[in-house]
Amino acid sequence: MKLSQVERHIIDKNNPLYKALVLLCELSNNLANETIYAIRQHYFYVSGKQYTDEVLIGIKKKFLDYNDLSNYFSNIHKSDNYKALSANCGQCTIKKITQECKSFFALLKGKKNGTYDKKASFPSYKKKGGMFVATYNR
Repeated sequence: MKLSQVERHIIDKNNPLYKALVLLCELSNNLANETIYAIRQHYFYVSGKQYTDEVLIGIKKKFLDYNDLSNYFSNIHKSDNYKALSANCGQCTIKKITQECKSFFALLKGKKNGTYDKKASFPSYKKKGGMFVATYNR
């Protein structure tokens, strides 16, 4: 088992970095909502329901993975939230949301196979103007 070192910093509202960090978390929240929207729209398209974004129609996969979404937000969609965050933080946000969605799809598969009997719901959008975890790797 691989262990990793994690640092956690608790920032007081009086700290001069507080406003900048809140802005980063808000941008991460906006990117998380954009990611959920893209995955949800693609899911509707693949399942035969209405679809609005023509750019992702070319992808025939059932699930948009991290690489598809990272390419979409950096090159095709050119998301302002993705640009404002560093590439590292934006990619971590996309990874976190794709993990949440993979969990949902695994529950759907389990429900179809009969190994899971409870209701599975798609990850919900984050509160508008709210904050989402802004993660930075090395």
